[in-house]
Amino acid sequence: MPEKFRRKGVITEWSATNRGGPADSFLEGITLDLHGNMYVVDVPFGRLFKISPSKE
Repeated sequence: MPEKFRRKGVITEWSATNRGGPADSFLEGITLDLHGNMYVVDVPFGRLFKISPSKE
């Protein structure tokens, strides 16, 4: 994950319960669409990322 998206030192309800402290990200739920875009969920922060075939 690019550094600009990491949230270092932040404790969320999820990270407190599952990690016992901060988690800067935890990506899962990878899926692809018909255009080659990849989607992943950042669980501790409830974010959805879309990654294009050109890695944007």
